[in-house]
Amino acid sequence: MRFLILTPVLNGARYLDAALQSVRAQYHQDWKLIVCDGGSSDGTLDIARRHASEDQRITVESASDAGMYDALRRQFDRFSGRAEVLSWLNSDDLYTPWALIEADAAFVRGALWVTGLPGLFDNHGRLRAVLPCGENRRSDILAGRRHDGFLGAIQQESVFFSTALYADLTPIERDIFATQTLAGDFHLWRCFARRAELVTLSSVLGGFRLHSKNRSRLNPEVYESEVAALGATQPPRLIARLWRYLHNRSAARAAFKAYETAAAELANEVSSIQR
Repeated sequence: MRFLILTPVLNGARYLDAALQSVRAQYHQDWKLIVCDGGSSDGTLDIARRHASEDQRITVESASDAGMYDALRRQFDRFSGRAEVLSWLNSDDLYTPWALIEADAAFVRGALWVTGLPGLFDNHGRLRAVLPCGENRRSDILAGRRHDGFLGAIQQESVFFSTALYADLTPIERDIFATQTLAGDFHLWRCFARRAELVTLSSVLGGFRLHSKNRSRLNPEVYESEVAALGATQPPRLIARLWRYLHNRSAARAAFKAYETAAAELANEVSSIQR
């Protein structure tokens, strides 16, 4: 399957090269990447254009926009028909080399949107932690529980979704997505959950790079106000902590079961090769 990956960026020169390299390093080769520049002045365009000159699958578009999600909506609406699978990778985040090939296998099996175990990269691009979250319940997504203030957000850097699923969104759903500042993915996941189950793979597909300039860390109140306006479930703090504890235990058990299944499948594959 062909993947369309968007990288929205504004003055992201510090980490952009590594983000684009993580796409170019994919084992799965059938992809197109569009760097969506919002008017950078720090060398971002030089980096993006260098990659585009080296790899014809990469294109660069620079235009003013109303924010990251507005840029994403425009590009998905324009180019989604040219690929079967869509995603976006922010300029400071990273994919693992096997991300697309693992996602591709899941889509071949019939998935409409997939994610993996959430990864956390440090300032130097080293994978420092993996969250053992082996399930993402549709009921929790639909009820607005999957946000940082309750059960934890679904990691955007690890999510891939089918063109058909995006095409089914209504104009109003797309408009709401485009007008968010930090919570567009929270809204989008709820829209997808109304239509399909999120498939969670037992592998790390991508990760969030934690550094001193993360917008979500610098402006948590913006994210909190947006998810609240979008209908997030926000129980009293004590209830939220207990519910999150139980959710994490259940998700960790699911991750362990997924590991056992994957290990058994791999052992069978090795045995068949030896025979």
